[in-house]
Amino acid sequence: MFAVAAALSSRPMLDMPQDPPCPAALPVADMEDPSMRARDLMTTNLVTIPPDAPLEALARVLSERGISGAPVVDADGALLGMVTESDLIRRLAAKEDAPKSWVLGLLASAAE
Repeated sequence: MFAVAAALSSRPMLDMPQDPPCPAALPVADMEDPSMRARDLMTTNLVTIPPDAPLEALARVLSERGISGAPVVDADGALLGMVTESDLIRRLAAKEDAPKSWVLGLLASAAE
C-alpha cells in the first residue's frame, strides 16, 4: 500500500495516525456545539498527489487509503489543486458517453 502512495508523492509517506471521526459518526450534541470548527475535524497528515500521476494509480491510492480526495502538489509542495473520486467518476463517464468519432456520433443520432 505504501509503495504505491510513495511512488505518487515526492515526499516520504509516513504511517498516518487515525483521523478524527467523520461528522456523521459524531453524536448530535457534538455537531450542534457552536465551538466546533473545521480544524477540529480536518486531517493534517495528507496524502499528496503529483500532477503527473496516472489516474489508475490515483484511484488505487484513494481506494486503499479510504479517502475521497487528495491535494495535487508540485515538487516543492505548492498546492496546485484537488482531485476527488467525483473527478474520476466524471472522467470515466465522459469517456463512456463520448462517441468514438464525429461520424459515429452522427450515425448514432440519426439512428435514434
